Amino acid sequence: SNEWLSQFFGDHLYRNCIITTTLCWLPQYIIRFPGVIPYDVWQSIAMHLGYTEITTQHPLIWGAMVGYLTELGVKIGINWLAPLSICLIQHILGLLIVAYTISTLKKFGFNSSILGGVLTFFIILPPMSLYASTLYNDYFYCLSIMLLTIELVYYLYDRDTYFSGYRHMILTALAVFGTV
Repeated sequence: SNEWLSQFFGDHLYRNCIITTTLCWLPQYIIRFPGVIPYDVWQSIAMHLGYTEITTQHPLIWGAMVGYLTELGVKIGINWLAPLSICLIQHILGLLIVAYTISTLKKFGFNSSILGGVLTFFIILPPMSLYASTLYNDYFYCLSIMLLTIELVYYLYDRDTYFSGYRHMILTALAVFGTV
């Protein structure tokens, strides 16, 4: 089984992690299609539309994205455009960050059993699959903090790679930006 895991986390690590996670999260998406909108999201939409005052409780960038997609959906007659679009964005970002996390662990020498355990953890962890199929501003915080943590690991333990190009600095900036 360890040989199978080594092959799974081999050359096609990103593809294998993304496909496996998507298949395991698929029931959550089917149950919640086109996406669940909790109270916080309604507050963000109301804030964007000017019905409530702007507060720092809801991320401004996320609220604007939800608000503009809601307005667009209403204008073109597809009321579920915002929930579906945001769930897709959340899903793609979540998959990429999970795969990037596992890739980083592999780069730092963790064996395939540990990588398999981490992937299993992300697959069965209820907040990951639940948040990916529900419009939660907290999910963007979670993903941003995960990404920032990975970039801090590179900064602290492999500065040559961190400073070898702009990729890690851009990802760090995006992670910080995602918490705004």
